[in-house]
Amino acid sequence: MLYLNQFKYYFNKIATIKPSESILKEGWKIINNHKESSFIQQNVIKCKTLLESVEEMNPFQIFCHIFSDEIFDKIAIETNKNFRQIAEKIEDLSKYSDINRWSNVNSDMCKSFTGIILIMCLNYRDSIDDHWSNNNFLKSPISELISRHNFYLIWRFFHLADNEEAEEPIDKVKNFISEIEEKWNKIFEPGTNIALDETMMSFQGRTKYLQYAPRKPIKWGIKAFTMADSQIKYMLRFRIYKGKSEEKEYSISEEILKSITPYIENKNHILYLDSFFSSPKIFKNLKDHGINCIGMVNIKNKELPNEVHNSLSDQEIKIFTKNDEIYLIQYKDKKVLNLLSSIGDTRTITQDYYDKRAKQKKEKMKPKLIVDYIMNMRAVDVNNQLSLAYTFDNRVYKWWKGYFFTYFKYINYKFIFNL
Repeated sequence: MLYLNQFKYYFNKIATIKPSESILKEGWKIINNHKESSFIQQNVIKCKTLLESVEEMNPFQIFCHIFSDEIFDKIAIETNKNFRQIAEKIEDLSKYSDINRWSNVNSDMCKSFTGIILIMCLNYRDSIDDHWSNNNFLKSPISELISRHNFYLIWRFFHLADNEEAEEPIDKVKNFISEIEEKWNKIFEPGTNIALDETMMSFQGRTKYLQYAPRKPIKWGIKAFTMADSQIKYMLRFRIYKGKSEEKEYSISEEILKSITPYIENKNHILYLDSFFSSPKIFKNLKDHGINCIGMVNIKNKELPNEVHNSLSDQEIKIFTKNDEIYLIQYKDKKVLNLLSSIGDTRTITQDYYDKRAKQKKEKMKPKLIVDYIMNMRAVDVNNQLSLAYTFDNRVYKWWKGYFFTYFKYINYKFIFNL
């Protein structure tokens, strides 16, 4: 009897709530007339090169603008230094050791070494040794440029930073990547739409950055976040996921965005994100820095209103807004899509689709921002797909070497195939 009275009490309390008193968190409200949007499209930015007379330049000249002689000078210095540091630690060195045949490398040799790797990317072999094979079907022009022994010797001691100055493993490539990005900023300006998504770099060695992603094609490896231009699908930024941080001031997603987004602040760009980054707090912070954001959001996020858990009928659209700054769009197609946006575009568009049961074409209304998200978010996946045709598969025991050549591959595939 006691439980029955409690049930009646709470039932009557819920029944007395009026529609205007719907349980919404502070600042959130429902937009009823979402078809009558007052959104005004801002100026569209087209990606462009900042190099003069770029049409008269060949891919090698553009490559030299990014990988200058200064960079190869530093690589030569650090490679020779790495050899000395390793040689000093070896006791009772055999006279037959390959180390005895080492000679210091210079800038031109390092440039030639990276050029040989580019040739290997275009002339793929199952094994690197096949480039020096006696079989004429497997042999490549590389065998005439460098001996196999010298190639492996440079590969062994190849280095980008001083081991004694590197406090963390990421420091071995951090300064190199920063220099490349600074040069890239001077020759290329991305378009309005930019995508940020995760990428897995295959690696099964020992490193604290190793991640397991069971739903990815690459299960074990190093996770990185790639920012790419949605128009030409070219990589703009590449950041390694270092795991949970000990500092509790910012979340992991906020720290990644702080390191990768200053490049596009206050330039009227639209950044497309996945649910890992999407939250009203992050979107509000990025909007204050001149970056508009669109991304799928997890409805378990505590900042969202409680009504996002209500069921929707087929092709139903429900839109919430927080202080007219952040918008949450719910739309049910095959499943419920939850899109968070800092752009107040609540317009819908008509799309054709084929009804398999009725065996005829039909039309359906869909939020425009969801259509834009699907079209622009695929930039990183397309970038990964295109770069697979231009790959350098060599087993590496040092994770940073795999990271370097993955980054090197992303930088150069566009020059080789498109310019």
